[in-house]
Amino acid sequence: MTNPFLHLPPPPRAKPQLLSSLDELNLKQELLEAYNKAKLLLSDAECDESIPLNQKVQAVNSIAAILQTIAKTQETLHNTQTITKIEAVLINTLKTYPELREAFLEEYERALNA
Repeated sequence: MTNPFLHLPPPPRAKPQLLSSLDELNLKQELLEAYNKAKLLLSDAECDESIPLNQKVQAVNSIAAILQTIAKTQETLHNTQTITKIEAVLINTLKTYPELREAFLEEYERALNA
């Protein structure tokens, strides 16, 4: 089946919003948009016989790579949240038991320098 809309001009493209610094980057949103775009492209390509199979496979591979990145990002976020909770408990414990503070700081410094 060929695409009956091939003879039509492409729709006008919206200008992408460019960032001026990495601080403005919303990684979660960008990953979600990339995933959705890849899924839409694959959906369109699946029905279009004029698109070679290798390009369809590339779209599938892109989706898999995006999903891996999302999973890694979520894992990193979870680990960071866990470490933050551990740090809060540790700080409260050291405030409650000041006699442990010095011994802990010595061991901590040793571990960081190892």
